[in-house]
Amino acid sequence: MSSVVQIQDVSRRSALKRIAAAVFAGGVAARMDPLEAQHVHEAVANAKGVLEKYDPGFFSNHHWMTVRRLAELIVPADATSGSAVDAGAPEFIDLLCRQNEDLANIYYGGLGWLDAEMRKRYGKTFVGADESEQRDMLDSLVAEEQRLADMSPPTAGGHYGRFHDYQASDRPELGPGVKFFDWVRKMSIDAFYTSPVGIKDIGYMGNGAYSSYEVPQEAIDYAMNRSPFSSDD
Repeated sequence: MSSVVQIQDVSRRSALKRIAAAVFAGGVAARMDPLEAQHVHEAVANAKGVLEKYDPGFFSNHHWMTVRRLAELIVPADATSGSAVDAGAPEFIDLLCRQNEDLANIYYGGLGWLDAEMRKRYGKTFVGADESEQRDMLDSLVAEEQRLADMSPPTAGGHYGRFHDYQASDRPELGPGVKFFDWVRKMSIDAFYTSPVGIKDIGYMGNGAYSSYEVPQEAIDYAMNRSPFSSDD
């Protein structure tokens, strides 16, 4: 490997670490910066290489299949466009989890919680359940999210402060799952609306210059509203 390539790899990893840290610091309420999202999509393409094959660096095979299924349900394919999976959301999430321990803990703990709750309800893991059971689980999380929001609107910076430890003694039974799903939904939608698949579906072509790339608010709203598990439903 040439010294130039080594420098580029170090620079790319440093940028991804910074982006992942910013995503965690911003929390689920913050939309991801489109320019930084483009950097992540480019890093995913680079990781796939000429064979167009991505090997997860953080998720186990089981967790990888679970994240893919969640992304597919959050932004499903329709008659005109692909899903969040087609947009590269699972790869997007895996790449950022590799770079930030806090994000990694969110997904490691959240996926464990999800499978434990599915076994309690249906005697199956999430990916082992049928679609109606999967949707019922996610619908329950969205309904609980709305109930909690109606009871006690989140305060700035405080609503998710204890999320990483999954201690729910002072919260309803579904509290940890609500917070995990909030994260996976947010990151899947961020990945979708900043991807070529999502941008084409929205009909926004940008101006071709990443240095001034922006996603208009209506595009974000479109991607959010397209999900059948939007918290605004």
